[in-house]
Amino acid sequence: LLAQVVPLLSGGCGAVYLLEQGKPDLRMVGSYGCLPPDNPRVACDGILGQCIVEKQAITLTDVPAGTLKVVSGVGEASPKVLIAVPILSRERALGVVEIGCFATLSPLQTALLLEVAGTAALNLETLQRNLSTRELLEHSQRQALELQSSEAYNKMLFQESHRAIAICDPAQKRFVDCNPAAVAIYGFSSAEELLTRSPVSVSAPTQY
Repeated sequence: LLAQVVPLLSGGCGAVYLLEQGKPDLRMVGSYGCLPPDNPRVACDGILGQCIVEKQAITLTDVPAGTLKVVSGVGEASPKVLIAVPILSRERALGVVEIGCFATLSPLQTALLLEVAGTAALNLETLQRNLSTRELLEHSQRQALELQSSEAYNKMLFQESHRAIAICDPAQKRFVDCNPAAVAIYGFSSAEELLTRSPVSVSAPTQY
């Protein structure tokens, strides 16, 4: 994004900062023409914070030398103009695009920058929606695995229990499941054989 936009704006450097839910600061997620900071997180104040609060582009001219630096292999230079544009989605600030230029933007360049910020907002909104959907899906999958694990554990306890357990469907008046201990105590050779019988037709040889 910045690699395409900054040269069109006669700019020298730029950066994109995003707000993260539940975090008080901004995180730099991309830069162009400047050295990456030691810490990608920056305080949500100053020009960046004001841009987010006002939800409007802010332009500073005659920026003091050294405030911004465009770095290349042969040297460095200081842009004279700083533009901060909010990335907005339905009046909600998602982040800020900051561009350092050597001259004031023309009306056409300003319109281009605002359009780029709008496109970035749409892409970010789609990305956040997809991430949210993926998180919900992963959560559902974890719950399903936990449920399967719990069911498998309960099934193991059911099958390995030394107590006779037979489950009856009162509406249909028949057994729907039983464990090996029930098969043995009722004197059958298999669970399938027991499940064909009605509960009233079977009785353990020894009553407890």
